[in-house]
Amino acid sequence: MQRIRLNNVTESNSWNWRRRLPPPDPAALAEFGQLEFLDGLRDWYRKRTGEPLTNHLLAEIAMVSLNTVESWRTAPGCTTHRPISTRDRVLILFRLAYHVENRPIEQRPRGNASSPRWSPAEDQVIRERYLATGPAGMVEYLPGRTVNAIALRASRIGVTK
Repeated sequence: MQRIRLNNVTESNSWNWRRRLPPPDPAALAEFGQLEFLDGLRDWYRKRTGEPLTNHLLAEIAMVSLNTVESWRTAPGCTTHRPISTRDRVLILFRLAYHVENRPIEQRPRGNASSPRWSPAEDQVIRERYLATGPAGMVEYLPGRTVNAIALRASRIGVTK
């Protein structure tokens, strides 16, 4: 079986993304209806990324306006309908595959991203005053920290009442 390679995207030439998308060659793409093609793209993208393929993203990938993408889904008899050429279908397939392979991986920050990390000075305040005042009394010494956060931090650094 021959392999097709485009910018780190490797698939066999028997591409059948979820058995709904044809191989990326003009003859096979011409046989698919336009709505089948678009639905297949959306299904394939969701399967690969876990996210929906929005019209905005499709417009960005296809390098067309949002109105054009929306007109692709209208019925062929409507005045606003625009057909997608076979050439554009091939380009969209390759651009979408390239986009999926080269998406930046979002890394979730460790801990609670809404509160800053504990500083050594805060740890020192906890070591000095926690046993005498308890977590409720520490709130005035550590602005921006909750009672629960202070108690948890004290436990983690080994200061217990």
